Amino acid sequence: MVPTRNGATTLPALIDALASQDDAAARELIVVDSGSTDGTLALAGAAADHVIEVAPNRFNHGTSRNLGIERASGRFVVLTVQDARPLTRDWLSHLLAPLRRDAGVAGVFARQVPRPDASAVTRDHLSRWVASQNIPRVMTLDPETFALAEQFAEPEQRFVAVGPVLLAAQCLPIFAALDLEPREGVTTDAQR
Repeated sequence: MVPTRNGATTLPALIDALASQDDAAARELIVVDSGSTDGTLALAGAAADHVIEVAPNRFNHGTSRNLGIERASGRFVVLTVQDARPLTRDWLSHLLAPLRRDAGVAGVFARQVPRPDASAVTRDHLSRWVASQNIPRVMTLDPETFALAEQFAEPEQRFVAVGPVLLAAQCLPIFAALDLEPREGVTTDAQR
């Protein structure tokens, strides 16, 4: 799932990198666009399985991602952004491996590395971000935190990436429950 806005210069490289992933599982590309005027919609329409349009004045990071997540049909949903690119062809396999291997794993995230053309400010900011560190991290939720997620639990077994993080589906309704924005100004590909 990729949120976009005027990403015509970076989106093609992401689409190509996602298409070249060596993971054999079926996958779908979902794009949620918020008012692109640079040809992004045409690129997305040619490559994506679903394109959802959100009016620019209605864009919200959580709500827009929730719209894409709702459209997804797979067991896993991976979120990324229009200017990110997997570094390797096995990125997706590595990202999903812990979830496939252990039913007790509720989330994973990929390491974030600045692009070669990133500014010094971006490089510095990213160097301080937990997702940029080159060390494995394992976090166990305490019973109170897990209970908060569980109160919104649904029985289905799906996992969803939120930012760079993949979460179990039972955590999703927390985001939906906090989503108080009306859905005006939203157009899905089925409505075009």
